[in-house]
Amino acid sequence: MRQTVTAVVTGKPINIGGSRGRREATGRGVMLVCREAVKKLGMSPESTRVIVQGFGNVGSHAAQLMHKSGYKITGIVEYDGGLHNKNGIDINALI
Repeated sequence: MRQTVTAVVTGKPINIGGSRGRREATGRGVMLVCREAVKKLGMSPESTRVIVQGFGNVGSHAAQLMHKSGYKITGIVEYDGGLHNKNGIDINALI
């Protein structure tokens, strides 16, 4: 079309039509799916231990949101190593 068509670009800045919350949206989706699975299984976030695979954009946001929702994050696995703490990982310090 020989012009910029920002409607087809994902992850764009807010000043050119992007959405607020876009960066953490996929991690929030992970947290919401986990919340529904925990409910269906008759569990509670406070009694659920979580290991997060990957700590990039999606994993770090999912871990942070799940931690705030009461889940105990006991492990983080990345391509080159991982962390484990049976008492829970301090997600805010890790970020």
